[in-house]
Amino acid sequence: MNRIELVAKRQDDLEGDRPDYSVYAGEQLVGRVYCQVKRSDVEEWFWSVNALTVDRTIGIAMHGYATDLDDAKDKLRTAFEAWLLWARALPLSDLKRPHVEEETWARIRGIEGQPVPAPLLPPPLQASLWLGLG
Repeated sequence: MNRIELVAKRQDDLEGDRPDYSVYAGEQLVGRVYCQVKRSDVEEWFWSVNALTVDRTIGIAMHGYATDLDDAKDKLRTAFEAWLLWARALPLSDLKRPHVEEETWARIRGIEGQPVPAPLLPPPLQASLWLGLG
């Protein structure tokens, strides 16, 4: 099965010592994961798929809160996988389709080592999330 790897690149901390990551699939920015609250007794993380064309028909939240980094990674991965299924199912007549194809396959093209034929969307893909912390 084809696999799209999500890679998080740490940004400069915007709020002091709170980790902040931009998440990419190939060259395409997908979203963000960052720590909103960091104290000795509690952390609160925010995750979002906010750099892709979305609408309510995807059927799940594209952003939310998490209790820790692993929880945020899992929730972002789940949202991204739902987005991929939604993107693949868009009818040819949908006005969002050209934008989705550009976001997905023009910028993620070649990740699996093979070019993706345009304008067709590829078969369902299994997304994975890898966050390099450092």
